[in-house]
Order: sequence, then structure tokens, then C-alpha cells
Amino acid sequence: MNIAGIGSQQALALFDRRLKEKQLSEELGPAAVATSQQPRTFSGSTADYQAEQAFEESFAKLRVGLQSGDASGSSLAGKAESSSSRARDAFHEYMAMSDAEKMRDAILKEMGLTEEEVDAMSPEQQEAIEKQIAERMQQRAELQAAKEQEEKSDGTPANNASAEEEKTLLS
Repeated sequence: MNIAGIGSQQALALFDRRLKEKQLSEELGPAAVATSQQPRTFSGSTADYQAEQAFEESFAKLRVGLQSGDASGSSLAGKAESSSSRARDAFHEYMAMSDAEKMRDAILKEMGLTEEEVDAMSPEQQEAIEKQIAERMQQRAELQAAKEQEEKSDGTPANNASAEEEKTLLS
């Protein structure tokens, strides 16, 4: 018969948990003592206990990271500010583009290319891409002109006339 049964595993688990909590409180200082929870007893399998421990450790790491943020708040807030700053810059850059530049950018995205990739291509490939872009821009302009002309003559929007043709040209 095995003396080291379930009861001794739970005792070791509780001891390990209290040791980790003590180490955490020493690392965090008085802030951790004020926000610490009452120790919970655990009555589950070893896998459940390990999952619980992993959760507790990740939560503790998150709390430490939030408390040791930089001067602008927390490190997470700094990341959020930088991403919103990049988004704002991208928006301003897009709004500064002319309609033709916006159309060219949209066509390049449809083709799965970026300006940098086009710049890196050989002159022959660049010329072929520019021809395709010019053709698509011409098709879009013709489609838009036809649509406007039909709206003027009918007095109603021409939504049902050439939906398939419009999808083909715009894609």
C-alpha cells in the first residue's frame, strides 16, 4: 500500500502555492499584499492543478508587467498608444492621397502587390504592371461614366443594370 496518497499530494501542492505566493509578494511589495487573494484549497487531478498554477503564474506576470510600466502608464498602454499613432499616421497619409493615387493603391492591393514590391521589380515587369493598372483605371472610369449617364437619363440609380460587369471590373 502506498503511503504517499492523494492527501500528501494536496499538501505538497498547497505548500508549493504558498511558497510561490510569498515569492510573488516579495517581488511586488506592498501592492501585492493589498490585492492578494485568500489561498484556495485544491481538490482535483494533477493536470488540473498544473493548469491552475499556469493560469496563476501568467496572471502574476501580467500584474507585475502592469505595475512596472514606463512613465506614460503601463507597457501595454505604451503599445496601444504607438499602434494608434501608427494608425493615425496611416489614415492621414491615405487622406492626403489624390483620388488617382487611392485608386492605384486599391488596384495594387487587388493584385496582391505593394509599391515597394513594384519598385523592386525589373523595368519590364514594372511596365507590365503599370499597363494593367492603367487598363483597370480606364475600365473603372468608363464604368463610372456609364453609370452616371444612365442615372441622368433615367433619373434613378442604375443598380440592377450591370451588377455582374461592375463586380468583374472592380475586382
